Amino acid sequence: MDATTDKIFELSEEIVSDEGCELLDVDIIKECGEQIVRLYIDKAGESGVELADCSRVSHAIEDILEVEEVLSGKYNLEVSSPGIERPLRLVKHFEAVIGQQVKVVTKEKVNGRKNYKGILQKVDQDELIIEIDEENFKVPYLMLAKAKLVISSKKESR
Repeated sequence: MDATTDKIFELSEEIVSDEGCELLDVDIIKECGEQIVRLYIDKAGESGVELADCSRVSHAIEDILEVEEVLSGKYNLEVSSPGIERPLRLVKHFEAVIGQQVKVVTKEKVNGRKNYKGILQKVDQDELIIEIDEENFKVPYLMLAKAKLVISSKKESR
């Protein structure tokens, strides 16, 4: 989570909320030489995010990004649902998945590692506790670079 990503998140959060959705994450990537800004949104209820929601949010966000000149050069804006392995960014996102498997990447090594994949045991404003192979690891919230829910594909043996 860098300054540009954080700025886009900050500018977009209220706009997305005004459209009846929640902003989950923002990604800025380079793909085939093009800069792509991806916003992941969700919507409460059983229907989830629909194409019309993504379209409305996209048009609203385009305007604010142009006015604020957050990005230099050309870029493509993509707005989509988070998918089943949803990104986790805010404390409330982590609180909603306590007891489930997560993958976390830190900005720098913490406890001798940057990558964590395990069961989220606890979260507060300062840190996450992730259980990996029956050992708990404390990961400071401020050290998070990326995090997402992981859906296990283990098949039960018969």
